[in-house]
Amino acid sequence: MTGPLPARVSRTWRDRFAQQGLPGLVDRKRTGRPPAFSPLQAAKAEPAGERCLPFGI
Repeated sequence: MTGPLPARVSRTWRDRFAQQGLPGLVDRKRTGRPPAFSPLQAAKAEPAGERCLPFGI
């Protein structure tokens, strides 16, 4: 996501933090299709993707 954070999203995270502290900021389970990659696989793939960006981006 690029650009400013929508106010409703900011309020959601602020309210969670106010009610639950830091544990409230952890991503929650989502409905829908499960992730194709484990968090470890995704972490390994991100640096490789960064190397593929055109110069100056």
